[in-house]
Amino acid sequence: MNQYDYQKELLQNRHPKYYQELIERKPYGFKAGEVKPIAYYLPQFHAFPENDEWWGKGFTEWTNVTKAMPQFEGHYQPHLAGELGYYDLMTDGVMERQIELAKMYGVYGFCFHFYMFDNRKRLLDRPLNKFLANPNLDMPFCLCYANENWTRRWDGMESDVLMAQTYSDTFEADLANEMLTCLQDKRYITIDGKPLVNIYRINILPNPAEFASKFREECRKLGIGEIYLSSALSFGVGHASEFGFDDNVEFPPQAVKSNNITNDINAFSDKLACNVFSYPQVVQLELEKSILFPRLRCVMPSWDNEARKPSSGHVFHGSTPELYQAWLQGICHKTITERTESQRFVFINAWNEWAEGAHLEPDRRYGYAYLEATYQAVKNQHIAPNIDGLDFNNLNSQQISIDAVAKYPENSHMQLFYYQHDEINVPNVRTEYFADATQNKFSFTLDNISDLTHIRIDLTNFPVVANLEYVKLILADGVEHLLSPCHSNANLIEGNSYTYLHDDPINVYYLANLDIAVQKVVIEIAVDLQPIKRSESLAVANQIMAKQNEQLADIRNKLHTGQSELNNTQVELHSVYQSKSWQITKPLRKLLSFVK
Repeated sequence: MNQYDYQKELLQNRHPKYYQELIERKPYGFKAGEVKPIAYYLPQFHAFPENDEWWGKGFTEWTNVTKAMPQFEGHYQPHLAGELGYYDLMTDGVMERQIELAKMYGVYGFCFHFYMFDNRKRLLDRPLNKFLANPNLDMPFCLCYANENWTRRWDGMESDVLMAQTYSDTFEADLANEMLTCLQDKRYITIDGKPLVNIYRINILPNPAEFASKFREECRKLGIGEIYLSSALSFGVGHASEFGFDDNVEFPPQAVKSNNITNDINAFSDKLACNVFSYPQVVQLELEKSILFPRLRCVMPSWDNEARKPSSGHVFHGSTPELYQAWLQGICHKTITERTESQRFVFINAWNEWAEGAHLEPDRRYGYAYLEATYQAVKNQHIAPNIDGLDFNNLNSQQISIDAVAKYPENSHMQLFYYQHDEINVPNVRTEYFADATQNKFSFTLDNISDLTHIRIDLTNFPVVANLEYVKLILADGVEHLLSPCHSNANLIEGNSYTYLHDDPINVYYLANLDIAVQKVVIEIAVDLQPIKRSESLAVANQIMAKQNEQLADIRNKLHTGQSELNNTQVELHSVYQSKSWQITKPLRKLLSFVK
């Protein structure tokens, strides 16, 4: 396959195995002692004068992202934005949705990259300032000081310095003052009560130990108090305690190990100068490694900076949501035993490093798959991932078994409403989340309720096939009544199976005919769910249409052969007309024009 045909296939199709639809759920509720993931956050997605001058009017990170090309068969490029689109961080609503998605999928906080240069010159500060100015953006956060010169690295001119950081005598005071508003923000992440500050490259500080001492003192002078100072394990840096740092934080792909597999790929051009490594092997080695000194662990969902360095970047090939989930779940599980409760954080590189192929934000190829993998890893952090049977050396064999896979689709829930005098009691709705259940049976007790006439069961908040084994009303004396719905908005009903292609599955049950004289009853429900992806809804609708065709053909046959009385046939037709599936398949009405 040539480069053009491969890219065309890649751009036009979702991943056939791993693509994941959005799952709307409540923000993840971290329990005491659980490990909390912090995702690195790049504020480069907005235009500013310096970038306009250096790279051209309107330059943002998206300029690099969208020009990337696949360099070999199986190479995932370009990474095209999903739900959030090619956003501008200065646009209202963007950060709100980023935070909503992050919390929904188990990301505890963001670590903003922080840029300060000589004379306290700041770059990429507007998104952070926008975040600080809005207290409604209730996302915990911390800072990573990216203490590098700003160079022309994106067009290969690393030595061309555009904005310098030369560490003057007032450097520590300048940095403390620039960070002051952040470190005093009530949303700022602390460890043992101290604001967590990461330094990206202590190896280029003139004197790391002197920096640590002076920076701490300047923070005390400003009223910040003691800080928790951490060094990134990057560019050969080891345990930073000898320089007076409190901790270390991993920063993959820095310091990870993997074989170079460039010679094993089928390149589209003999001019390829990039280096290709095995992501599966990275995961294997990271899960197996022993650490020699304490650190905050970190994972990357994938990595590929082809967008920034065309044909000459570093590619970690073979990432899948399953492999990433195993890595994240594994380091969370290790962190529980390695760290005290107040220090249980892990990092993810990154939330939105699109030009480095490292992002949790949804894209067109995988959808929300890496976000969902994050949620599953965090949710199952007390269980070590089962990686037996995975051939880490074979990029075509990326199957992995993760323990404790949820029986029910995430955020699927049941709500029970009851009616008194035929009026629904909305304020007293009862809710059960299936993910919290150990079996498929659920009980709702209705106590001190008079004049009970109906109950309504809302099954989930997305398309689903619900197999309702039974709905049972149990009186205080133990007498049981099996209930059948008097109304359902299912698209198809076959026995106890209810297919809903919409977001509001409802069954209503009539109780007044049971002459319930007591004020306490138990509603017991046994149900199993099979989710329907939105991308599959049309296929399911077509299946329903085919079944209706068979049903209508049978009715027509009865009419022609005299096997059915007209009244009975009219009842059957009325049942078809009133079904919600009929509303979806309106063209089928033409088939009945001869009996209307």
